Amino acid sequence: MGHESEEGLHFLQVLIDAIPMAIYYKDIQGIYGGCNKTFETMFGLSDEGIIGKTVSDIWPKELADIYHKMDQELFSHPGIQVFDSRVRFADGLNRDVSFHKATYEDMDGRLKGLVGVIVDISGRKQAEEKLRQTASELQAVFQAIPDLFFRFSADGTYQKLSAGHPADLYDPEGGLMGKQIDISKKLDRQFLEAIVQSLETQSLVVIEYPMPLDGETRFFEARFIPLLKDQVVVAVRNITERKQAEERLKYLGFHDVMTGLYNRSFFEEELKRLNAKRQLPLSIIIGDIDGLKLVNDTFGHRKGDQLIVKVAGIVKNACRAEDIVCRWGGDEFAILLPKTDTETTEQICDRIRKTCEKAKGDPIPVSVSLGGATKRDADQNIDDVLREAEDMMYWKKLGSNHTRFSVVTYLQRSLAEKTRETVEHGQRVQGLVLKMANALKLSKTEREELSILAVLHDIGEIAIPERILLKPCCLTSEEWQIVKEHPGIGNRIARSVPNLTVIAEAILTHHERWDGTGYPSGLQGTRIPLPSRVLSVVDAYDAMISGRPYKEAISHREALEELERCAGTQFEPALVDLFVRIVSYD
Repeated sequence: MGHESEEGLHFLQVLIDAIPMAIYYKDIQGIYGGCNKTFETMFGLSDEGIIGKTVSDIWPKELADIYHKMDQELFSHPGIQVFDSRVRFADGLNRDVSFHKATYEDMDGRLKGLVGVIVDISGRKQAEEKLRQTASELQAVFQAIPDLFFRFSADGTYQKLSAGHPADLYDPEGGLMGKQIDISKKLDRQFLEAIVQSLETQSLVVIEYPMPLDGETRFFEARFIPLLKDQVVVAVRNITERKQAEERLKYLGFHDVMTGLYNRSFFEEELKRLNAKRQLPLSIIIGDIDGLKLVNDTFGHRKGDQLIVKVAGIVKNACRAEDIVCRWGGDEFAILLPKTDTETTEQICDRIRKTCEKAKGDPIPVSVSLGGATKRDADQNIDDVLREAEDMMYWKKLGSNHTRFSVVTYLQRSLAEKTRETVEHGQRVQGLVLKMANALKLSKTEREELSILAVLHDIGEIAIPERILLKPCCLTSEEWQIVKEHPGIGNRIARSVPNLTVIAEAILTHHERWDGTGYPSGLQGTRIPLPSRVLSVVDAYDAMISGRPYKEAISHREALEELERCAGTQFEPALVDLFVRIVSYD
């Protein structure tokens, strides 16, 4: 062999050794003929160490069997063979490798052997596994997100559906892939405009749109994100619940929850908006429910709320469609009447009052004090007009003590019907207490107070259930506790009416006993107001001779004997003696 040939072979060997992949060759009998430096480094085997060896001498049996079989297949079908495997490296770690083998021939075309290249693909495998894991995670995320993901080309052609339900876009029939947006449809045009804008600005574009589905209107949000220069990803989300929540919050922000009317905040905003020359004359009505505190104190806030709702309906129905009716406060209403003069305003007030008079009240008659004022000139201060309407309402309410008294009269009449007590009973008790008052030489004012007390002392029973008041047998302990609440209820009713405040304390204490065992406060002796002590004697006498649902009536003589027996315990002895003398003399 010439010198140049030797140099060429040496150069070729150096070149092969420099290649960073394991290279080996073997003859047609499967005997290794050599390897490069990378093979030696990778597997810890020298060139001399593998020459003359077979796969069984180098690789573990399970691998040797596979590699021998693969060699036989390649020699049977000469050409190129590629397959992956997993082998142990010189550092003791198992790594993924790829075998690339090719057969070679001699100058006469006879098959001589094969050359193999082993490529370390563990890094690629790890990257592929990581990519698969990432793809799996992304797919899981896609499945978890309640969105529909579409990809569009710049001309609006549907390219790919990633997740979700196509019906959530706007075409429940499906079959969108490969189709182009139909610009004859309004929503399609919106989509195409958003696609163009997103691509031109290379930024996020968001649109919202309603769509009728399954017989109801649903709302969707579409987010357009540029993916490439000519593609856009669209995420579509059903935002119906969010929209409904927003509408609910908006409603609550401007409406009173109990009545459904507008609230004070809305009234104040509308007052600013309507305070314009084109709305003149602009009128305002302020209304206040009569007797609401009485109802709350006597029958509880649930009954009071029912009264508020009833009045709200009356006021709303009495106004026109263009009028703005608001709940101004706890028991107050405010009405804005654009382009409405004073005369029309008063007509609306009259309509409200008359409707209230016709309304069935439970538990009291429905009544509202109303005040109105009108802005006629653009220079008038709207706050002054509002104040004038309030002042007018308060003036009407101050002049309506008769209304509050009529409420008490109504309650008294309702109580008589409820307990089946006759008018004669009240008249008898009233006549007897006046005789006692004369005998005690009480003043005219004291006699008048006793007279009213005789009629209204049990007014608190209006709040006691009829099943308890008319029970024909003894009350349970729970029922008795309910009955014992009526003096306090009656006291609150009396305090709500200016003309009755003088008897409020006597109503509260008319079931106290001389020995301190009565209710509600356990007062004893002269600590009990005189009107209550007088009434307790007279009322007990009339109850005994008249009878009760749970007790038969007794005779006049038996009633007097019972009074005398209870003198010093239930009744003041001196008052019992006086009463016995009065009725015995009669």
